[in-house]
Amino acid sequence: MRPGLGRSAPVRRYAARETKPGPEVDARDHARDAVRGFFHPVGTCAIGRVVDAECRVIGVEGLRVADASVMPTIPRVNTNLSTAAIAERVSAVIRADR
Repeated sequence: MRPGLGRSAPVRRYAARETKPGPEVDARDHARDAVRGFFHPVGTCAIGRVVDAECRVIGVEGLRVADASVMPTIPRVNTNLSTAAIAERVSAVIRADR
């Protein structure tokens, strides 16, 4: 049996002892079981396809969408900050329209 990831030379100096996956579990098997993919749902109401540039739903009077679903692609930054920026922009547009 190969040594666990926590006992490997590059990691040994950072860890006092390996706690996961443990010496009885192969590190590759643990990685396959534990690692999850990147998933931030965006784009279900993408700008240009479902909403216009001011987040008005195309073909529906008086309805706007101001959340991550208007992003046409997954941003390189956390979606939380991008969503807050979208909401701020849409609220400013709504206030200006009144």
